[in-house]
Amino acid sequence: MFGQPVSYRPTMPYEVSPCQAAQTALHAALQKTRPDATFTDRVVGTRARYLEDYHRNLISTVPWETIEPDFGEGAGQELAGDIFAPWSSAALVANNFGAWAEDCDRLVIAGHSGFQSGLRFERRFPTGLPGTAPHLDLLALAEDGIIAIESKCLEGLCSPKRPHFQASYTTGITDGRASSRWGQLIRANLSMYRRLDVGQLVRHALGLMTSGARKRAGEYLGVGPVDDDTPITLLYAYFEPNNAAHPAWVELRDELVRLADAVADDSHVRFEYVSYPQLWQQWTELVDPPAWLTTHLDELRSRYAITVQV
Repeated sequence: MFGQPVSYRPTMPYEVSPCQAAQTALHAALQKTRPDATFTDRVVGTRARYLEDYHRNLISTVPWETIEPDFGEGAGQELAGDIFAPWSSAALVANNFGAWAEDCDRLVIAGHSGFQSGLRFERRFPTGLPGTAPHLDLLALAEDGIIAIESKCLEGLCSPKRPHFQASYTTGITDGRASSRWGQLIRANLSMYRRLDVGQLVRHALGLMTSGARKRAGEYLGVGPVDDDTPITLLYAYFEPNNAAHPAWVELRDELVRLADAVADDSHVRFEYVSYPQLWQQWTELVDPPAWLTTHLDELRSRYAITVQV
């Protein structure tokens, strides 16, 4: 009513989201480790923290001239956008695995070893349905089979996606994949997933299940024909800060456990997951490490071993 005094609620202090806090910490770490880096001032907001030159996003051990063509071929246009951000998942996978690309005989990834022929980034495995084929961040051949890696930095915090499938997945996946554990997820209630992009992982698995997937992997890696019974592992590698007890990361780990349980006995594509700090620890424990590994790990931890202020 007019003329009545107006009561005001006290202004609450600004609450920083885990996404914003992690972006701030990664931006600060990049500034500290790369004082020669400059950031764009042509825009406001988050993109004001994007680099002018994405090469400043890479650590010194990455042989960029060797792996850059793989990123340039990808349909995700990584070299035109994401890789300019300090929290870029493209830079994260390049920084961690790039140095191993031509020196992979001593590489260990979540217990997988005996890698041969190098590594490939941004590799496509079509599902057989219309549209852009799913792109895996990293592809390798270990002693115990094909390792297909999907790598994430802050996507689960900053841009979570509810699992969603086009109608073509329901009507178009009618072969043996439909009855697989992965295929059954297309019709399942996936509303409990908030941080993990299960839809993307299902699409990756379906692509890896196609009859020509092993042949395609062999061609990518230059190893010739890969046996039809070669195991395939879809591995989810993800960023965690030092204080990963925050609920946002607890939720992500809980969802990873839930998905692993859901597809545990799938006979087509195994599912595993590992955090980047866990990978660094595994590499620290190598009995016969390459000469460059100490520098590699020091630079990775300087860039990504952050504490998020939330």
